[in-house]
Amino acid sequence: MLSLIAVLYAFNLYFIASTANNVTVALLQMLPSNNTKENILIADKYCCQAAQLNADIALIPEMWNVGYSALFPGYNALNEQPVRDWLELAVDRCSSFIAHFRALAIELNMAIGVTYLEKHANGTLPPKNSLTLIDRFGREILHYSKVHTCD
Repeated sequence: MLSLIAVLYAFNLYFIASTANNVTVALLQMLPSNNTKENILIADKYCCQAAQLNADIALIPEMWNVGYSALFPGYNALNEQPVRDWLELAVDRCSSFIAHFRALAIELNMAIGVTYLEKHANGTLPPKNSLTLIDRFGREILHYSKVHTCD
């Protein structure tokens, strides 16, 4: 219940600056690649399309920087190296990945819910499955991480 309240609270913060009575949310349905840079380009394209359709918020699919598929091709439970490689792709909230979407939100004048595999603050615990909601001014207005870890 607390996270739902936080989401509603965050949306209220966003829409105080808006005169619109309706909120248009673009739920972006796109396939990730196994490459973070390619995933940024894919998300850019879809966010631009959402903005052209007058969306107020574009929501990117879960763990977009890595995509769930990054771990699984060729996965072998006896070989831990693919898992370590996947976990090394985790980013923090100050990363260039997040900064890119802050700039894009400003450019498109649209809020973006960006999802990613987030490094744990102390660097020793498993990464988190996180979402940062960025308002149309490029400000972080909500950060949420799922309770379960990605290990």
